[in-house]
Amino acid sequence: MKTITGNDYYKNRLKPPKAFYDWCYSNMRTYVWENKKQKIVASTLNHREVIKKRLGKNSRLTFFDDSTYFEIILSTKKRIERQTYKVLSCFENGIQQFSCRLINLHCYTNNEYINVCRIREGEYSFGKQPILTGMWYAYEPNLFSNNYTERLEKISELKYLNLEHLTADRLALYYKYRERLEFVQKIKARGLEREFHN
Repeated sequence: MKTITGNDYYKNRLKPPKAFYDWCYSNMRTYVWENKKQKIVASTLNHREVIKKRLGKNSRLTFFDDSTYFEIILSTKKRIERQTYKVLSCFENGIQQFSCRLINLHCYTNNEYINVCRIREGEYSFGKQPILTGMWYAYEPNLFSNNYTERLEKISELKYLNLEHLTADRLALYYKYRERLEFVQKIKARGLEREFHN
């Protein structure tokens, strides 16, 4: 019998839609360089921030710019996944290029909660990678708004729950205690439900 590895979970993960990647990239800043004769537009996406610079002979057009974390929650009938990606933005001769790396994969399936994280390029192992900015500060990734609660309520193993108060960081708790929470909601024990959410 084959042992399932972190790489197996990575290869078989649910695939985010193209709209997620476009959203990630457009949330990264971009640049426009211009002088009287020439204009270099680094990206044609609708970015949240566009920095305009004067184009000169010594303008630096090739450099690493920034990295940011983004999350998406995806689900099927038998699996829920919370995926965290690190997106890096680089410029080469004034053209913006992105690379996207899955950092953490939280998988909820068959009454199990599995964490898989990136060790190095192409290698994933069981565990969780801390999301930090600078040296010590925990960073809350930007969560893609794909109406994930509606899908969870329609088809997932959480479909019998009221997910009005669900947040991404409480997904593991909801999954672990879903049967108890379903019972509490069914008997309308508002006090117990409020305790759960606190």
